[in-house]
Amino acid sequence: MTSTSSDELDLTAALRGLLALQAAERNERLGNADPRRTEVILADAGLSAVAIATVTGKKPDTVRKSIERARKKPAEGASDG
Repeated sequence: MTSTSSDELDLTAALRGLLALQAAERNERLGNADPRRTEVILADAGLSAVAIATVTGKKPDTVRKSIERARKKPAEGASDG
């Protein structure tokens, strides 16, 4: 029996909500001590900057810049000269 009613859970919205809670908890728990930012982890998991912005409450441009900066950091310090 298949039914669609207004009280059914939208799985996409539910997953976004759970992801947002996890991201918020992680940020609160780790503060800025973790070199691998939440935005980078979510991007590496395949989420777009817009999706990451949705779950973190940030602007997409802010997310893009944050990811870009985080990915540049290891490369800058990796020169063995």
